[in-house]
Amino acid sequence: MAWLRVGDNINTHPLMSRLVEACDYDHALKNEALGLFIAMATSSAAHLTDYVVEPGLVGVLAPGREKVLLDVLRKSTLVENFKDEEEDRWLYRLTNDADFVHMRSRAEVEIDRDRSRDRRNPELAIPVRVRDGDVCRWCGRTVKFADHKSRRGGTIDSLNSHRESTVDTLVVACRGCNSDRKDGKPGFELRPEPINPHYEPSTIDFINNHEWSIANGIHIHPAQPELDLTKPAAARAEGAPGGQGAARETAAAPAAPAAHSATGAARAGATPDEVPAPQTSTQQPAGPRDPDEEPEWMTAPIETLRNKRPAAARAEGAPGGQGAARETAAAPAAPAAHSATGAARDDQTAARSDANQNGYSSDFTGGQGDDPGLSGSGRVGSGRAGKARKRRRRGRRGGKDK
Repeated sequence: MAWLRVGDNINTHPLMSRLVEACDYDHALKNEALGLFIAMATSSAAHLTDYVVEPGLVGVLAPGREKVLLDVLRKSTLVENFKDEEEDRWLYRLTNDADFVHMRSRAEVEIDRDRSRDRRNPELAIPVRVRDGDVCRWCGRTVKFADHKSRRGGTIDSLNSHRESTVDTLVVACRGCNSDRKDGKPGFELRPEPINPHYEPSTIDFINNHEWSIANGIHIHPAQPELDLTKPAAARAEGAPGGQGAARETAAAPAAPAAHSATGAARAGATPDEVPAPQTSTQQPAGPRDPDEEPEWMTAPIETLRNKRPAAARAEGAPGGQGAARETAAAPAAPAAHSATGAARDDQTAARSDANQNGYSSDFTGGQGDDPGLSGSGRVGSGRAGKARKRRRRGRRGGKDK
């Protein structure tokens, strides 16, 4: 795109000082001459004449004031006469100072136009993007063609300044590398064509849905397959139960107990209607329980369980008698270390229970409740637990020791 930039320091630029001197410090004439110069530069930038203006344009922009203003501009070196040898005519050439006024040259604008034309040409852009993917061929970074501002934006770069471009002379590049190469920065080396190109989802949609791609049978896929989470299980996705997906699920499943395996083998010969639904929780045994087979702790009242152990210990004379033997026989087998520890704990509990019922406290005071036979605070309702040592209260009254 053609444009003209006026320098920020134009009012203090040395060329402006020359213009004031050429106008003999007539600021009204200076402003008029500067306005004509800016208008001539704007016209040259728009028509890509590279700072060259025809004499007739001056008559259009400053009718009746052409000679006076041109004399001032020539005297300040802002404008000079220029002879075109091909056409054998005199023209005006504007000063080329980037700090005063700067315009884009015809070559720069034409390169940009060719770049835009190559990028919009599907016969060139689509094959290049299919070949290179969304990776810069200069720095190797991923690019996004939807990004039109940052240095990571995707562009189509040329190896020959977009002159008679072909697919072989174009590559995918990020905007940063493209701009640096255009500015003449060294150190760029073209990377080889990718074997497995990376495509962004937007690139896949653009190429696959473009009418030129459809007409030429071009269709690309992601570099890595993606799992479609919207579909059902693998066995249903592959068409039928028990297929390859089911085999993979069976191989990946953890080993089941032997009884379950036998049940599954028995159900394997049944028809699909006869196969029961998969169980999601532990099933209860069929039919009511036999009361004789249930352990006592499941059916006996809580008070009976509370008082049974102390009573059995007193009736048999010592901890660990027949009652303990019966409880040991009824309890499931435990490791030797745990059995010895449990027996010692039972003896201590029985001793504490007898002490609580006889009206004195045991050493254990960390439980809950005051019921006989349970470890608790040690109280039996008759006062404090144990013997409390009485202390005489000493104090001072009236400033005298008592």
